Amino acid sequence: MTKYVANCLLAMKISFINEMANICEGVGADIQPSPEGNRLRSANRLRFLFPGVGYGGSCFPKDVRALMDVATTHGVTPRILEAVDEVNIAQKEVLFQKLSQHFAGDFSGRKVAVWGLVSNLAPMTFARHPLWC
Repeated sequence: MTKYVANCLLAMKISFINEMANICEGVGADIQPSPEGNRLRSANRLRFLFPGVGYGGSCFPKDVRALMDVATTHGVTPRILEAVDEVNIAQKEVLFQKLSQHFAGDFSGRKVAVWGLVSNLAPMTFARHPLWC
């Protein structure tokens, strides 16, 4: 359970910062922190979190869903974990929607590079990245 709890907490933080970035963008605000925001991020242990394409890899998706199954099996509704999973699934479309909007839907002849796509160059980590899942 310890590994599930730790990985689900990190997955929740990733989904949370992505949701906040989407809300900020929707209301015309910038998610990037001001000096005051930096202090808040530090106090909330969010310093290392930045909006992105969501979590992937071999652990987070598997562990979130496994803990959801454990909870359900024992008669507990995992509402937060369900929301974390739903936000992560939806987040995979955000980058594509932004690129499509920027290029007016025409990707012909274009090559797109995404900086920071993976933090671990292991082939299985890359293969299970949110953009490819």
